[in-house]
Amino acid sequence: MAGHYRSNGKLLLTAEYFIMNGATALVLPLRLGQELHVDEVSGDHGGLVIWTAKYREQPWFTATIKVPELLILKTSDPVISRRLVTILEVVKSLKPALFDQENSLIFNTSIDFDPQWGMGSSSTLLTNLAAWADIAPLNLFNKVSDGSAYDMAAASRKQAFLYHRSGDSFSASPVELSPAITPHLYFVYAGKKQDSATAVEEYRRMPVPDKGILHRISEISGNLAATDDLDILQKLIEEHERILSNHLGIEPVKTKYFSDYPGAVKSLGAWGGDFLLFVIPDRSYDIHSYLNTKGLKVIYSYYELNFS
Repeated sequence: MAGHYRSNGKLLLTAEYFIMNGATALVLPLRLGQELHVDEVSGDHGGLVIWTAKYREQPWFTATIKVPELLILKTSDPVISRRLVTILEVVKSLKPALFDQENSLIFNTSIDFDPQWGMGSSSTLLTNLAAWADIAPLNLFNKVSDGSAYDMAAASRKQAFLYHRSGDSFSASPVELSPAITPHLYFVYAGKKQDSATAVEEYRRMPVPDKGILHRISEISGNLAATDDLDILQKLIEEHERILSNHLGIEPVKTKYFSDYPGAVKSLGAWGGDFLLFVIPDRSYDIHSYLNTKGLKVIYSYYELNFS
């Protein structure tokens, strides 16, 4: 079955880790995303999945997989291939007719961001595959992941939202961040891709945070989404960092690396890598020069990532 599909990337602005315990999170869908193009061919190439993934027009992953048994014949990365086969096996269990051994499926993906950045390379792929297979994205996600699925919610949205998951259901309420705040927000790649699945697994082995902590994190998420006061925004971020730091036993990123920075700094997603949020109190401050001295080169303003 041929088709073309696109899904949006994401950044989790609040409630990292605690989102899995039911805390409300603030999520930003990104204009950067991933496309999937599928062609079905018959003849000499029959019985294969031929997969090519590109970033900036250059292949970063390739694989040839025999169907219907989904046997890896050739690949540029065995680890990624095994993960891909796990996903395709779930798709096959839900829609076995898609993998007809008489035909080949040619999958081409194109991603707007480096797959190492943690902006949603997995969630956008799952959402696109679910659209191709005509299955519920959350159904596919739940069979291959133990996360909160906020990234799946972001993949089909173009506006920031407050996300809450309880059991198998979730709510995503759109919010509008204040234009008095957004020009002061910058997102910076910290330089180390975190394995989300490993981070989730390690977190689930920790004691469950008490309800008071989850309630406060949810309040902070809502207050961050609503405030138009930059000082309040920074105080909320600092409080959020303290709460996570105390629970995880990890030093806040500003204390550890950016103690000389004049504004608030917040870890996003799995702590220790992926993206950071920098708040610039004074818009005349040269954030690029400061970050370059720290060896950080991947820097986005809010408006470079947001849809509006």
